[in-house]
Amino acid sequence: LANWLVLGIVGLACLITPLVLWPISRVVMQPIRTLAGQIDSLDANNLQQRIETGACPTELQPIASRLDELLQRLQLSFAREQQTTANIAHDLRTPLAGLSATLELAGSKSRTTDYYRKTIVDCQHIISELKRNRKQKPVTKMSLCSWLLNRIANKRPAKPVEIELA
Repeated sequence: LANWLVLGIVGLACLITPLVLWPISRVVMQPIRTLAGQIDSLDANNLQQRIETGACPTELQPIASRLDELLQRLQLSFAREQQTTANIAHDLRTPLAGLSATLELAGSKSRTTDYYRKTIVDCQHIISELKRNRKQKPVTKMSLCSWLLNRIANKRPAKPVEIELA
């Protein structure tokens, strides 16, 4: 009888324990779920958002603080990358617009040979600005100067031409 009594008590304890521990575990795990939700809401578009470390239990505050520091570093890195991209785009757009405008003006009507020579020198100057801003060596087959002279003389090559910027 004593064995059955012990077995009954153990069985009852096994049934009651999950019912008691489940609500307790939900209360204990709530700060972790809250932190996970805050982390889940972060993305590249809202790096200025920070983790509320005050709402975290003492054990989680160092993790939340390190995560905030990481977010700060990522935000600064993204800002530097965006600024670099904007600078590069500007550095390319400005000389290309100048080159395009110069060539468009030169081709708008007949001009003297000296004017075309000056235009070619201007274009070469613009191209040298572009070359200063880039690290890659150009793929070449014909110099830009030769290509411009052929275009001015209305001599179009039979095959596509790769222009040398060097």
